Amino acid sequence: MLLLLLLLLLLLLLLLLLFSRHFFLLSIMFPPECSHHSYLEDSVRGVGFYNGYYGYYQCDNYLPFGWYRFRGAAGTEMPTSCVGKNRCSSHAPGWLDGSHPSVADGAVHATVCFHWNSGCCTWSKSIRVRNCSGFYVYELGPTPTCWLRYCGNGGGEDLQDLQTYRQPCLNYFNS
Repeated sequence: MLLLLLLLLLLLLLLLLLFSRHFFLLSIMFPPECSHHSYLEDSVRGVGFYNGYYGYYQCDNYLPFGWYRFRGAAGTEMPTSCVGKNRCSSHAPGWLDGSHPSVADGAVHATVCFHWNSGCCTWSKSIRVRNCSGFYVYELGPTPTCWLRYCGNGGGEDLQDLQTYRQPCLNYFNS
């Protein structure tokens, strides 16, 4: 009877060890941020959107802290070279200073630079980036100040989106 109890206890410990190791491997292979994230997808967030100096601007200084993925007209990832001023519906567009990680790298620390005046990195923000095997997710939070915005590599705006974004300004000035 005692031998049976010891064998049962040993089996239970073995199963616990296997389960915890299996769970650990699953968490490495399928990190939660790869399936639980928000989207940055509006067309005016893409680098192809040029709004001019007096255009309609948005900023990410109230962006909730969390994991984000670029998609749709905003593009599929953050650009990795300096983005021209007045792009992405902001004065100072944000771009990833460095390269994107591989899947094996896991979640890496990186820097987003915001281009203004003569400096491609007038402001910066520390973030994390993960390669989810087919797309990237970025752990973002509020930008250091207003008129700064995280950019996607998308090509430009859709006319319908542009009308939607400009309408509140037109109503404000016409009233």
